[in-house]
Amino acid sequence: MKTFAKKKLLLVEDDPIIQTIEVNALNKYGYQIIVASTGQEAIDIVENSREIDLILMDIDLGSNSLDGTETAQIILFNHDIPIVFLSSHTEPEIVEKTEKITSYGYVVKSSHIAVLDASIKMAFKLFDAHQKLLESEEKFKQVYDNTLDNIFILEITDDRRYKVIGLNPAEEALVSEYGKLINTYLDESIPEDLYREVKKNYERCALGRRIISYEEVFHGQNFYTQLIPVKNPKGEIYRIIGIARNISELYSEN
Repeated sequence: MKTFAKKKLLLVEDDPIIQTIEVNALNKYGYQIIVASTGQEAIDIVENSREIDLILMDIDLGSNSLDGTETAQIILFNHDIPIVFLSSHTEPEIVEKTEKITSYGYVVKSSHIAVLDASIKMAFKLFDAHQKLLESEEKFKQVYDNTLDNIFILEITDDRRYKVIGLNPAEEALVSEYGKLINTYLDESIPEDLYREVKKNYERCALGRRIISYEEVFHGQNFYTQLIPVKNPKGEIYRIIGIARNISELYSEN
């Protein structure tokens, strides 16, 4: 039988019979299993082990213990570990409790072991994708915050106005004379003649649905600017990312 790289799972289950059945079944699928019978025991195991790859969390852990959702919230406060909830309940209010927590699945206990195995594998894939996204966002943030280029992000509203939703430090310093522009509409924040000028390019980008490049002069400095249209899930252009590089030195050399 195909195994899944000997991943180490923490099974949090208070019923010793169900605990034994699930451990035996998961072992056959190649997983290493550590067990906890209470919420506090699960918290202690996670605190003292850096080798837990995923937690299978029963929701109802008995009247004398934290329940599964409370235990999960405490664990996730300090640890980024994928959690799959297990429960014999299918009531909407029970499922809803888990939806408020960052989890990677909800499996009914009566499900076949193959279903649980598939849910575990999917949880690992989702967790891996989430980690890669976080790494990607962190890299973008480093560039966004530290580049000498000017970066701005505009949201296009339904009435075709342009709202400033992002300015990196370089751009914020450049336009500081207009005050704090974040979450303001450009037609209300900058001079009318300047707005008319920049709007022409924003319209070319948004309506043309393409990246456009151009040179412009701002405060006596020369910039090479690119506008990048961003689509929403419906395929509509709903944002523009602008990147402007100061090329004044090229002109001074001439």
